[in-house]
Amino acid sequence: MRSFRYNFAIQVLVRHPLALLGVSDLLFLPPKSPKLQPVERLWTLTNEAIANRSFTSLNELEAVTSHRCQVLLNRRELIQGLTNYHWWTEAVD
Repeated sequence: MRSFRYNFAIQVLVRHPLALLGVSDLLFLPPKSPKLQPVERLWTLTNEAIANRSFTSLNELEAVTSHRCQVLLNRRELIQGLTNYHWWTEAVD
């Protein structure tokens, strides 16, 4: 059972601001559910550029990560192969 503090935080920090934007329904995904969150499969690709490296600043880390994301933008088939679960496309159709 979730604590009062957790429920209060969700209400104040999430639901109230979204209600002001006109969003009334929220769907929380279960924790540790990578099959429901396709982006989880992309972290290995983005982390390749920064694994086992040391950076002198956050700006350097950001530049390397940004460059890696730009490279991945040109690899559409690779991204789709990792994230295009059949139930996502069936739900949209």
